[in-house]
Amino acid sequence: DPNADHSFFNVNQIASTISCGAAIENINVAAGLFGVEPEIELKDDLSGIGARIHFNPMAHVQKDPLHEFIWKRHTNRTMFR
Repeated sequence: DPNADHSFFNVNQIASTISCGAAIENINVAAGLFGVEPEIELKDDLSGIGARIHFNPMAHVQKDPLHEFIWKRHTNRTMFR
């Protein structure tokens, strides 16, 4: 929801867009471990929907080497002190 955050840290919804992109990438990295392949359709319109993701079954599970790092990384958008 573009109206949810008008803070200094989210000018023109740039931070929200980056966050959504990171979430989509995490889905892409993790999906193979669950035996599905994501089909990601990015939206460029103003509907408020950033992407549609459809999951297709895979013949076998594939673990992405980056999967374990999803739970280890984090961000903090608060002001530096």
